[in-house]
Amino acid sequence: MKKTVFITIIALSTIFHLTVMGQNNRFELGIEGGPGITTIYGNEMPAENWEFIAGGEAGVFFKYNFSKVFSLKTQLAWERKGMKFILKNEFFDMAYSAHFDYLTVPLLIQAGFGGEVHPYINAGPYFSYSINRKYIAKNGESITSDMESDKKIDFGIVGGIGIDITLTKLFSMTVDLYDHYGLYNTENQLLFTDSVGVPVNSDKSTYNHSLFLTIGFAYCLAQ
Repeated sequence: MKKTVFITIIALSTIFHLTVMGQNNRFELGIEGGPGITTIYGNEMPAENWEFIAGGEAGVFFKYNFSKVFSLKTQLAWERKGMKFILKNEFFDMAYSAHFDYLTVPLLIQAGFGGEVHPYINAGPYFSYSINRKYIAKNGESITSDMESDKKIDFGIVGGIGIDITLTKLFSMTVDLYDHYGLYNTENQLLFTDSVGVPVNSDKSTYNHSLFLTIGFAYCLAQ
């Protein structure tokens, strides 16, 4: 009986080992984050009134490798987006920064080549949910939006390049440059007026645009 149990355990262990080895590192779980620059764009918004601000993102990701070339990657990340608004003329001298915090889920198709050093490109849609909005004046005073009248969602496309560096059989490091280009009119974020009260952004269209440079570490769930 003991011999049968022992043989059964050895057989099951061998089958499990061969099955896992046959999956060729298909499943990866990791963390990534890094700084970025972010702004908004919109119809008839004059460039002299806005600037980029520092942003960033941090989160966890999951990746499924279809082959050595193609992968599917998704992520749950906190992102800081926003912009700086400046209006200075004979009537006004004002400036403030807008900070928009989102929870974001992208869905990316990744294509790459190489071995232990694996360059790749990726692209796909992203979906975001707003969790906080804050406006900071140049004197340091800040106002947090009550979110009641704000649009809480955002979506767009992500494109980027990156490199995957194998560290061990189980761990790898990634470096990515992502371009998040908003396609959803978040018109309730900001609405500017000129010195006589005429809306600068006449159709109230504002869209997020951000660049993030991230470093990540992944663990192979199956190899």
